[in-house]
Amino acid sequence: MGTITLQLTQKGMDVTGSVRLSQTTISDVPGTLKGTLATASLPTTMQVTVTYSFGPFQCQGMFGGTFDVTSREIDGSYTGQNCVHTFGGSLRATKSE
Repeated sequence: MGTITLQLTQKGMDVTGSVRLSQTTISDVPGTLKGTLATASLPTTMQVTVTYSFGPFQCQGMFGGTFDVTSREIDGSYTGQNCVHTFGGSLRATKSE
């Protein structure tokens, strides 16, 4: 279990932004999110890919999935891989004002 902080920008159907990942063995790891919305109206889904690197050897990681999107939340499951192992989980993000 961990924390993902997102700062996202939407331009048309494209969503991009920065992420900060923290969990048991890593903290405050910067990453990049790229996503594409399925439709212009909400609710919709968004195909997402997050890339990042961490540690002294800059271990490359990536995870992604298709998430449900409402005006206030992003929710769904993801799978990924880094230089150590494959992994999966779920993400739920709530918009802050």
